[in-house]
Amino acid sequence: MLLLCLALMGNASADYDKEGKAIFKNLMTQHADAFVRVSYVMVSSYMGQEETQQSSTTGVIIDPKGLILVPRMVVEPSLPNMSKLTPEQRVSFKMSARDFQIHFPGEDKPLEAEALTSDADQGVGWLKIKSLGERKLKFVDIAATEPAEPGMSYYVVERLEERYGEKPIMSWGIIQGQIDLPQQAHIVTGALGLAFSARGKVLGYVSANFEGMGNDSFSMTGGLRMLLTPAKRLHSANLRAASLLNEPAAP
Repeated sequence: MLLLCLALMGNASADYDKEGKAIFKNLMTQHADAFVRVSYVMVSSYMGQEETQQSSTTGVIIDPKGLILVPRMVVEPSLPNMSKLTPEQRVSFKMSARDFQIHFPGEDKPLEAEALTSDADQGVGWLKIKSLGERKLKFVDIAATEPAEPGMSYYVVERLEERYGEKPIMSWGIIQGQIDLPQQAHIVTGALGLAFSARGKVLGYVSANFEGMGNDSFSMTGGLRMLLTPAKRLHSANLRAASLLNEPAAP
């Protein structure tokens, strides 16, 4: 009986691994070329003292004209507990980002980009590549969606830093449930970023909600929640951002 149980467990594990490999191959084939590394300089100032810090993250090209989806913190940086600062502290503390550069795998020279806009509710921001020249961009079609449901697995593609060869990797998470307040979204646990189904369709965007952080000492997350906003809502926001592509940049 023990040998039979071990054999069954081994078969289940092999099937699980086979499925995971197929999902990885599918996502990389469909989408990996649209994921880039975004570097930028974060600037913070308090009481007249300014500090700068080099940072980078993964961005995803969502429009052939050079529109790139990034975490909101890239475009509009802030402290996780900014709301807990006194009014005097908030006035004295400022954060901003500048010098955006888009790094393509295997290329030495990055392309310059500029901040376009952001969406606080969805935790996303958008950058615009300043000059594409003759370059043709691979991009993710955000309109190719699939409804997210509790219990589903979701998958996120990330582009690693130069020291890791700028390789794409896959992370995953689980959709734990659905909420209607303070907005319609799903609660998830797992990776942050643009979420795909196993078939490679867009489920939405996963961002961290820091508003309740530190308020629930008995929770395993300490009040920090990860929200997956619906794909259709993300698509609408992307259309609004894309409408700004042809507008002149602010001086």
